[in-house]
Amino acid sequence: MAAELGPRDTRMRLRYAGTCRLCGRALPAGTDAVYERDRRTVRCLECALDEPPAPETLEPGTAGASARREYERRHRRREERIRTAHPKLGGLILALSDDPQSTQAWARGAMGEELLARRLQDLPTSARALHDRRIPRTRANIDHIVVSPAASG
Repeated sequence: MAAELGPRDTRMRLRYAGTCRLCGRALPAGTDAVYERDRRTVRCLECALDEPPAPETLEPGTAGASARREYERRHRRREERIRTAHPKLGGLILALSDDPQSTQAWARGAMGEELLARRLQDLPTSARALHDRRIPRTRANIDHIVVSPAASG
């Protein structure tokens, strides 16, 4: 019977001696055990069979974080470009001019996402809001995802 492993647990032969997190048994180097990456601890195989893997906790994310990073990147890049091209007048040029509309749009988008996230905090406790989720293998993201149990009726 194979030991049940969590999503980031690894069954391995220990290089160093350790102690089982659950039963306290000494595990000498060379013993087969389960290494729990998230906790940086080990479990003996007997305890690994008894304990189901801990459920993964999802971080809710930060609403508007990627839009805010893009705005700051564009803003900083423009400032560096102007200060490099005009070492003496760069500060004055920046003080008298605004960021281009395309850069300002990223700041407005981040604020809008943050406002919506505040409104989503008013949802029932059974609903869970996740923010700023990356879409695998793309540069895109999903701003908000709300998950709730199905209504019975």
